[in-house]
Amino acid sequence: MERQLAREGFETSVATGPQEALAVLEDFSPHLVITDCRMPGMSGIQLCAEVRRRRPGTPFIFVSGYPGATVDPGVAAKILQKPWQKVTLLARIREELAAGGSP
Repeated sequence: MERQLAREGFETSVATGPQEALAVLEDFSPHLVITDCRMPGMSGIQLCAEVRRRRPGTPFIFVSGYPGATVDPGVAAKILQKPWQKVTLLARIREELAAGGSP
């Protein structure tokens, strides 16, 4: 995903887990966060809540390898099923960025 986004001109920062992602926020202010729904130590929903506490209005896209995965309806996010198609990924990113992080 990182290589696909770089080829499309997006600046990215990658973390290998939720705690590392929160540490990255100290030096990087993302316009959008893409995260897995299920991770060890913290769910994607929990990560979303913490990122939004630190960076209000940050839009999210969740990815999941579990068909029918859902997120809390209070969390403004779209789920992208693995494996994703590049065109679908880019469309979701552009859609979220155009919305400006609005729920």
